Amino acid sequence: MCKTETLAKWGARVGKAGLILAILFTALFAPVAALGKVCVLTVTQADDSIEDENVPIFVPPPRELLRPMTQASKAIEKQDYPRAIALLGEILQNDENEDYLMALPDREGKISRSLRATAAEMLGSIPAKEREVYQLRYGIPAEQMLEEAISENDYLKISQIVRRFFYTEAGYTAAMLLGHHHLEQGRPIASAFAFQRVIECEQARKKFDPEASILLATCWALADSEVKAVDVLKDLRQRKRTVDIRFMDQVVQLPRKDDQL
Repeated sequence: MCKTETLAKWGARVGKAGLILAILFTALFAPVAALGKVCVLTVTQADDSIEDENVPIFVPPPRELLRPMTQASKAIEKQDYPRAIALLGEILQNDENEDYLMALPDREGKISRSLRATAAEMLGSIPAKEREVYQLRYGIPAEQMLEEAISENDYLKISQIVRRFFYTEAGYTAAMLLGHHHLEQGRPIASAFAFQRVIECEQARKKFDPEASILLATCWALADSEVKAVDVLKDLRQRKRTVDIRFMDQVVQLPRKDDQL
């Protein structure tokens, strides 16, 4: 059976960062369920690690699916952003693209990433101003899908919105809701991935910070990753250039010195 603890209790056992977050939560959060402000006073701890230890079979995408990726990459190089956005948008709509993996170089060798995730990363590399075309093209269907998902309490559909339409206003909201859902279900690492994506996107961060940063730090603290939690709080303090953070219509203070985190 899963063990449920209040944030005040786990704050004492995850170090200074966890304690700071526990104080913030218990002082500011009320048990509400408003869109974009879902606050949790209890967290169910569960194992969100991957149970399947089998190495996934590498399935390269067929040529007809790779061709639009190549065309989009060339369009980005030529700064033909409308063309690239059109191509990448179509790739993101195809659920089959989640099944194919691409071998991509990194600092330690190669990593495997789905065709859809690669397309999303390419879309995110396009300058924000140019990416407004994507919002104009997909913003309305994304908003309609989000309204349906919320009315049906369908988190599978919300996760689909994140995968298909992340770089829309509805996509940013869906990512926050998905992060809240994973956190409520005791999956702090899965929750952290959702909030991390929001933090890494400037438009989404402007809309949801400091909530997203504080929730991300909370997830890492719950996952026994205090260093990551502290780093998130440091970044938040540096971005805001102040220790006074307006959060949930109240002003709270982050520690002024790093050794106080």
